[in-house]
Amino acid sequence: MADGYALVGRRPVLQLGPLGSRSATLIAFRTGKGLMVRAGCFFGTADQFVDAVRETHEDSTHAADYMAALDFIRNWFARTE
Repeated sequence: MADGYALVGRRPVLQLGPLGSRSATLIAFRTGKGLMVRAGCFFGTADQFVDAVRETHEDSTHAADYMAALDFIRNWFARTE
């Protein structure tokens, strides 16, 4: 992809689920522009995901689960570069 969002690395995709209020699959992508996240209809950067989770779920158990999943994803990608 010319826009820099091409997948990079040996293991560029990680899926976790079911998570959240809709028991959806959280999919993370390592790209040339950094970590991208898809959950339900959301697709964006990890920072945008954090903002969306806070706005939608505030401090609920769903928010805690999403944040724990994002921590796992970040650590996993850091170890699998």
